[in-house]
This record gives sequence, C-alpha cells and structure tokens, in this order.
Amino acid sequence: QMGAALMAFGNRVEDSFARIVQAKEAPSSIVWGKYDRNALIRLPVVATDARGRVVTPPTVEFRLPDGSALPHLLLAGAALAMIHGHETGDLDDLLQRTSVEAAARGDGSTRLPRNFAEVAAALERHRDALEFGETFPAALIDRLLAVLKR
Repeated sequence: QMGAALMAFGNRVEDSFARIVQAKEAPSSIVWGKYDRNALIRLPVVATDARGRVVTPPTVEFRLPDGSALPHLLLAGAALAMIHGHETGDLDDLLQRTSVEAAARGDGSTRLPRNFAEVAAALERHRDALEFGETFPAALIDRLLAVLKR
C-alpha cells in the first residue's frame, strides 16, 4: 500500500524512473510474488537439501530502491509500512489483491509512480502513517515534498 510513498526515500534521482518504466527485472507495480523479479516484494526460492530441509534462511527482497536510496529512512519507512499493513484489517484479502497473480488477471494492481510529482502525491497520502509515533517528523516530510515538487 505504501510502496509508492517509499520511493521518496529509495528513488531520489530522475534516472530512478528509467529503470522502473522499462520494467526489465525491476518492479513496475505494487505487488508481491514468490519468484517474479518484476514484483516490488519478492520471496525468492529457498534452498533445500535432498530430504527437503531448508539449508538457507528464507529471505525477502524489497526491489524498489536504487543507488540513490537513503537506506536508514527507507528501512524505517518499510518497517512502518509493514506495521500499517498488518493493522489494516483483512490481511489475507490484502495479500490476495496485491499478488503478482492478481495483477496478471487485471485485478487492479497499483503501478509505481513514473515521476516525482506522483511520488509526492503518494507521500502526501501516506504521511500520517509515516509520521506515526514521530518516526518521521512532519518537517522532514514537508522538506521531502518540497524537493519532490520542484
């Protein structure tokens, strides 16, 4: 739900959008998937031995950020997004609606922003969740919005 707003911390230069628009093994919409490298959140294959026992720890790939990211702010935002998502109510329904499979059926997945103005709009929509518990001060969000709207 907050993936587009997190671009304010993870995709801070104009070239960030070239990667997303091309969608070549880069996320293009706010979905999750087990193996799809175009998903915003990817759950990679977990290695197992001949008996089926897991031999490597499971991981989660957050495929949004690029080299322009502010990692400390991005990770704080991702943590708040997880808390917010967990508290939204019907988590099973949310997971079904935001899966790669639902997007392939045309069930209304949300595409990632294609420019700074769209990132600013998403940040404004989700600023209450980001400011929760004063994790992100209002002044910081205001400054980010001013930069994004230039």
